[in-house]
Amino acid sequence: MKFSCCLGNDYTDTGRAPQQRRIRTYHPFMRAILSIAASLAVLLTLPAAAAIDPAAAIGKAKEEIAAGQHQPALQLLREATPAVATWTNLRQRSAALSAIYFYSAVAEVALGQKDLAENDLRSFLLYSPQTKIDAARFSPEFVALFNDVQHHFAKRRSAPASFEDAYPGFPPGVTSSVWPTDTWGASSEFVILGTEAEKEEWGHLRDDGARHTFIDRFWSRRDPDPATAVNEARVEFLSRIAFADIAFTESPDDRGSLSDRGRVFVLLGPPKRVSVRPMTRREAWYQPRRTIDAGNAMEQWIYFRDQLPRKMPNNELTIRFISEGGSMVRRMERDFLVEHAIKAAPDALRHD
Repeated sequence: MKFSCCLGNDYTDTGRAPQQRRIRTYHPFMRAILSIAASLAVLLTLPAAAAIDPAAAIGKAKEEIAAGQHQPALQLLREATPAVATWTNLRQRSAALSAIYFYSAVAEVALGQKDLAENDLRSFLLYSPQTKIDAARFSPEFVALFNDVQHHFAKRRSAPASFEDAYPGFPPGVTSSVWPTDTWGASSEFVILGTEAEKEEWGHLRDDGARHTFIDRFWSRRDPDPATAVNEARVEFLSRIAFADIAFTESPDDRGSLSDRGRVFVLLGPPKRVSVRPMTRREAWYQPRRTIDAGNAMEQWIYFRDQLPRKMPNNELTIRFISEGGSMVRRMERDFLVEHAIKAAPDALRHD
C-alpha cells in the first residue's frame, strides 16, 4: 500500500491492508458516535471544505513535527479531516486518513496525550495492520506505543469473540464521507437505504436545488426525533458507512460499505458476537461448487433480539460470510431470515 505524498518513506507497509422509529445504540461503542453528532451536523452543512488542501496540510504537519512543533501539527491535521471526509475517491480518502491518524498519534505522544494517540493508532491499523515503522525515525515512546497497540490489535483479531475484538478500530475517527449534491445518488446511504420509488424520482431530478430538497426530505422521513436539531439516524448510519468503507474493503476500487459484510453492518450495526474459523468439510460438501481449501474461512455474526427489526420472528439471527482460497471477498450465505432482516431494516427506519 502506498500513501504518495502523505506519508513519504517514514515507514514501510509490508501488508495489505433502526430498526424502529427511535434509533437505538446497539453496541457500547455505538454510543460514542452520538457524542460527535453536533460536529457531524455542522459538517453536513458545509459545501465541500474546498478551502483546505489536505495533502498540503499533512505535508506541513510533518514539517512541524520534525521541528518539534507538535500542537500546530495536530491542529493542521484536525482541520484537514473534514475536508478529507468530502472525498469520494476511496483510495485517496484512505491514504489521507491513514496519514492523518498516523501523524496525529505521533504528535499526541509528544504532547503526552497517550489515550488519544492509542485511539488514532487503532484507527490507522484498520487500514494497514501489518505496517512496520522505522524505529530510528520516531521517539522511543511512540515506537513502544505503536508496537503495543499493534500487538494487541493482532492478538484480539486472531480469536475474536466480540465485534470490538474482530475490528478494534471501531468507532472511526471520521464519521462520514459527504457526497456532493450532484452525485449523491451514488452514495452508500442512498444505495443502501433508498427505495425503488426514491431512486426513480432521483433519476428525474435535473438541478442541484431539487436534489438538495430531495436529500433533506429523504432524511426527514428517517428522523427518529424531529424535535431535536440533529437527525440521530443520519449520524449513526453515516458513521457506520465510514467504518464499513475501511473495515470491509475487499478490493482497492470498491467501497467496503457496499460489500456483503458492509451492507449488513450499515443496516443492523455491530453484531454482539463474531467468530472466524476455517470452513469444515461438511459445510463445503453442502455447496456443490465449493472446494476444500486451506484458505476457506467462515466469519459468523450473531445478532440478538434488541438489534433486529421488530417483525423478525426469532430472538437471535446468525449471518455467515464465506471466503474461499484465501480471498479477501466474503460472500454472505443467504437464507429466508437473513433476507427478511436485510429487507425489514430500511423499511422500519422510514416513517412516511
